Amino acid sequence: YGSARIYASARVYGDARVCGSAWVYGSARIYGNARIYGNVQVYGNAQVYGSARICERQWIRFGYCTKYTLVDLLRCSLGVNPTASGYIYVYKRVNIDYTSEHDNTFVYPKEGLVEAKEYDPDPTKSCAPGLHFSTNEYWPLNDETKERMLVAKVHIDDIIACQEGKIRVKRAEILG
Repeated sequence: YGSARIYASARVYGDARVCGSAWVYGSARIYGNARIYGNVQVYGNAQVYGSARICERQWIRFGYCTKYTLVDLLRCSLGVNPTASGYIYVYKRVNIDYTSEHDNTFVYPKEGLVEAKEYDPDPTKSCAPGLHFSTNEYWPLNDETKERMLVAKVHIDDIIACQEGKIRVKRAEILG
């Protein structure tokens, strides 16, 4: 897509996408649900796969980049570790009537699946369309008569961005 370039023995397959000004060359392999975009170069024997996202001005050479890079980011940014099945447990502060603090037309369920009406797939954007979750320390309750805290289970494949002490996701399961 865009002005992206793929050449030499490089391969892109599966549901992987390369776009923007990205270059993929040498014997690099991009596959799975990986996304490569921006001013990125992936080359040599590098492999990018799983749900990995390489964006902006990153260069990957001879290494591997997988969704496990996200696991490290979650551990360092939020202090959470995914379960063996890939889930993390996070929190969301909402209004007492379960509406979003930023969009009172969006109502979170008391329990069950919640999906973003729309979301921006760009992982470099912290505050963009999507559902936002974090640790309970990030969302202090200021007035328990007007706010409540929800606990959610999120699969790491549904995480779009992890920045500024929070995650932005496509969907989550509200546990209560």
